[in-house]
Amino acid sequence: MSSRLRLTRLSIQDFPGLTGPLDLSPHLGAELTLVSGSNASGKTVTARAIAAALWPKSALASQATLLAHWANSEQEWRVRLRGGRLQTQCNGRDCAPPYFAPETVMDRYFLDLRDLLTADDAELARIVQRECSGGFDIQSAKAALGYKFVRPRRNHSSEALQRAQREVQTLRTTLADLKREEDRLPELRAQLDQQDEQARSAWQWQRGLAARQRQRERDRLARELAAYPDAVAKCTGNEAAELDRLRTALQQEKERCAAANDKKRRALQTMAGTGLGSEGVAQGLLETAKAEVETLEEAEQALQAAQTSLARARAERDAVARHLGTVADDPGPAPDVAAVHELTRLVSEGQELEGRISGLRAIQSWMESHDDDAWAPTSEQLDDAVKALWQWLEAAPAANGGTVLWLASAGFMVGAGALAATIVLPVPDGRGVVASVLAALGLGIGGWCVRQRQIAARNRARAKAVLDRNTASAPAAWTLAEVFEHLRRLGEQRERAVARRRRLERWRDLQHRLQECEAQWAAFQDRVRTWTCHHGLQPSESVSFLRHLAWELRAWSDADLAVGQAQGEVDDAAERCERTLKAVQGRLAVFIAPPDTLPEAKAALKVLQQRQTQWQDASTALEHAQETLDLSRQRLAEIQKEYAALFTDRALEAGDEQGLLHCVQQRESYLELSQKLHAIQTALESDVAMLPDTVWTFDDDSLQRFQEQALAAERQRTETANAIAVLEDRIARARTSRDMEEAQQRVLTAKDQLLQERDEAAATTAGYLLCEHLQRHCRDEQVPGVMGQANTLFVQMTNGAFQLAFDPQTPAFRARQSASGQELELDQLSAATRIQLLLAVRLGFVQTQENHARLPLVLDETLANTDALRAESVIRSLLEIGGSDRQILYFTAQDEEIQKWQTLAEKAGISWAHIDLDTAGQEAEKRCKPRLSAAPSRRRHVPPAGDLDHAAYGERLDVAGIDPRRDSAESLHIWYVLDDPPLVQRILEMGVTRWGSLQQLLETRALRLVSPDAPEIRRARALARAYEAALRGWRIGRGRPVGQETLEAAGVKNTFLGEVSAILDEVDGNAAALLAALEQGRVKRFRKETRLAMRDYFEAHGFLDQRLPLDAADLREQVMIATAEDLEQGCLTVADIETVLKRTGGQGFAGED
Repeated sequence: MSSRLRLTRLSIQDFPGLTGPLDLSPHLGAELTLVSGSNASGKTVTARAIAAALWPKSALASQATLLAHWANSEQEWRVRLRGGRLQTQCNGRDCAPPYFAPETVMDRYFLDLRDLLTADDAELARIVQRECSGGFDIQSAKAALGYKFVRPRRNHSSEALQRAQREVQTLRTTLADLKREEDRLPELRAQLDQQDEQARSAWQWQRGLAARQRQRERDRLARELAAYPDAVAKCTGNEAAELDRLRTALQQEKERCAAANDKKRRALQTMAGTGLGSEGVAQGLLETAKAEVETLEEAEQALQAAQTSLARARAERDAVARHLGTVADDPGPAPDVAAVHELTRLVSEGQELEGRISGLRAIQSWMESHDDDAWAPTSEQLDDAVKALWQWLEAAPAANGGTVLWLASAGFMVGAGALAATIVLPVPDGRGVVASVLAALGLGIGGWCVRQRQIAARNRARAKAVLDRNTASAPAAWTLAEVFEHLRRLGEQRERAVARRRRLERWRDLQHRLQECEAQWAAFQDRVRTWTCHHGLQPSESVSFLRHLAWELRAWSDADLAVGQAQGEVDDAAERCERTLKAVQGRLAVFIAPPDTLPEAKAALKVLQQRQTQWQDASTALEHAQETLDLSRQRLAEIQKEYAALFTDRALEAGDEQGLLHCVQQRESYLELSQKLHAIQTALESDVAMLPDTVWTFDDDSLQRFQEQALAAERQRTETANAIAVLEDRIARARTSRDMEEAQQRVLTAKDQLLQERDEAAATTAGYLLCEHLQRHCRDEQVPGVMGQANTLFVQMTNGAFQLAFDPQTPAFRARQSASGQELELDQLSAATRIQLLLAVRLGFVQTQENHARLPLVLDETLANTDALRAESVIRSLLEIGGSDRQILYFTAQDEEIQKWQTLAEKAGISWAHIDLDTAGQEAEKRCKPRLSAAPSRRRHVPPAGDLDHAAYGERLDVAGIDPRRDSAESLHIWYVLDDPPLVQRILEMGVTRWGSLQQLLETRALRLVSPDAPEIRRARALARAYEAALRGWRIGRGRPVGQETLEAAGVKNTFLGEVSAILDEVDGNAAALLAALEQGRVKRFRKETRLAMRDYFEAHGFLDQRLPLDAADLREQVMIATAEDLEQGCLTVADIETVLKRTGGQGFAGED
């Protein structure tokens, strides 16, 4: 047996889907490693990383960065992947990448729930069959080579040869017969000429016989028409209806006349009862009276408003006067407006003066505090100092430079030498003259330089004196640099002196303005005292007091003015009311007692309007009645005239209604005889024109005999002509045809094809027999061990409920029920049983066909769909396979599964380790019998219920509405069946959102949060039954929606699948609408047989329901019947049923009760 391979270290730095580094090294090495974590914690990524470390050259390893250690009993491998680069060591030395097992067996060791759910049973069975054949796919090879068992039988080639031979014989017989018939052609042509001459006279005998019959019929019809009276010919057929119409019209017009006379009488009585005479009330008078009453009402409303305003103004004036009493001892009468305006101006002037004085004093104080250089030189003194320094600078370069000193020295030396030469040399000599000139020039230059030095000294002394006099400091040294630097400092001092002089001028100006403002303030106080004394108020120098006083006085004046205005408005409104009331009394006095008040005026006007309305209605009715009466009399005369003309136009006596009706009854038979007579007369005229005169000399018997002879000759002629034409066509085609040559060629071709097929069938049969022998030999040796092990595991996993059945010929896996013996396909099994079967087959192959290292088993949530009882059976089977012989790594998100594995591993004596990926950075290995309660909780984030009621919590959860076409009770959100929001929150935090999942947990008692027998759960089950009944009833007559996967099952070919899918999307899965679109030809070349097959499939599988949909009453009755027991026990109420029906009707958000 091969050695066991264990994963002892795994450190993942980077892997697709991993958010950060993950190091599982301290927790690996045990016989059973349990890896848990919430969704997106890295379980599947870790499993894929293990696969990449096991097969480092696979596609999974191309983007991985990880370090893995593998070990068996003899060696240890170190595998490092860095973004596609691979480094491997064996026992500490570099080596080639290890080969543990072929990559094709990965799916037998890495068992993922998603892969098992979507596994194709046919493909897996073919793999099993190939493995049973030593790794060779004999079935595919046999199919690719075309090997099959060919029995000796009549095939297409032999039949084609026989058909070709029979065709050659038939053609020879046909040509001999055709030759004999060609010899009869002259005889047939002579017979045709004779028959043609006899048939030419057939038509005239036949028409002559028909003409004699028409003559007799014409005479009979003429006699019958002569028996009818003349009035029948003049009738048009609608006389009876016209007579009824005229009778009815006469009666109606007489009734209209009587009704019009009655209306006219009642209208005259009504007009007399109004008391308004024959003319009524002029429309302008009523409008004027109505306008005056409205004016009177407006005037009274204005009077009431003015009185209210007057009372309000007086109250405001009294309030202001009372408040003013607190400001002045005795406010007295309100001052006039001019006095108040004068006080306001004084207040504004005082405020302005106060502000100006405060501002001037603040500026003056600031200037005094910032004048810290009062004893500095003035700008004029500094200007004199600068001027003196510039004078020194003008002479300084000539007196102080080194060049001047050098020139002076040189000049004196040259002059002295030249003077000495002049004394020594005689004057007449030319050299003496030159020496004299040089002496004069040298002494002149030396003297000029001495003079410049003296001028510079005087300028320096003068500048120093000026600086001392102007309190300005002198330069540190009388050099050009120091003098220029001193000039710069004097410039800065001059700028400060100018600014100081300007501040002084500003301060003096401010002092002057301040004195003026103080004088104005004194004058202002005098004016204030004068005003307050004049108006008897206590004088005050506070401007704020005066401002407040001005405001109070202005309010008092405004209130007094408002009282005067309100009193004027009251007087005006009262005078207007009185004037308007007199006008109304004058208008209404003619027709009704004059009113004294506004209500009486309104009542009088209303009575007068009612009388006028009655008078106008009666007058209108009188006019209409008169018009109706005149019109009815006119129409009555016209109808009587039409009645008389109805008889006179038909030559009948006036009023002979019986005679008229009798003529109408005879008219139809008269017209029918006339039409027949006309048709026969027309046909006789045509016969006379076309037939010869000899025809009219024979009797009917002779004509009948001649006709029969001619018709017989015509029939014989047609038969003879057809026979000649067919024979000539056959002779022509036989002369141009190559049928005989082609038939003989087909005989030769069929012989060659038959010989070739005989050779191929012999080779194919020999290959088939060889493959069958090889496959039977491999199956006899391999299948019993593989399938026996797989069947043992499957029986253990299902607790004996199922057995494994496998047919290598098909090949396909099946599950045989132990109780009934029925075999079920994979698609007929539940998801859990399907997973157990596929898991047993893969593990059976691992146990029996493993010819390499015993690799670890990696299971990713494999038992998530398995109930608790079967999960324990599967775990025991896996522990028996693994344990000390094989390392097992199990990935899950369920803490319950971790506890099961731990408990069963401890019972089996197998070491285990637990890794929690949610806390992978902490110590996660639990060696000392960890319990589920100690494991960290991984709750989902669910919005808190708080104090919300059921409907409000549904809105917070954003629960989706119910789609009655697709949803079932099991797929509904748990909010629909649970009324307790806190309980809904706790269950959602566990990851359970659908009623089907919750029901499964309750049935297996895996949910400890609530008892399965709790009242909430009983009510939830009752609501689920109500929803199921409502959804089932709603689908009656509508059917289930058709999905894309259903089209292929219904027989739609790939050629039409795209077009049919597009129509399916348009009709939103409606099966009836889809079939209707196909019947209309929306998809070109779509066969009728396929459409009928689709209809049968839809009806058989519930997509098409021919029953009538239930109305609201029937649906409610069905739900009530289904939940009758729950209603009796009090688990449901009628209101709950109505809510269920409303929610399942597709009315939007489910939370809206």
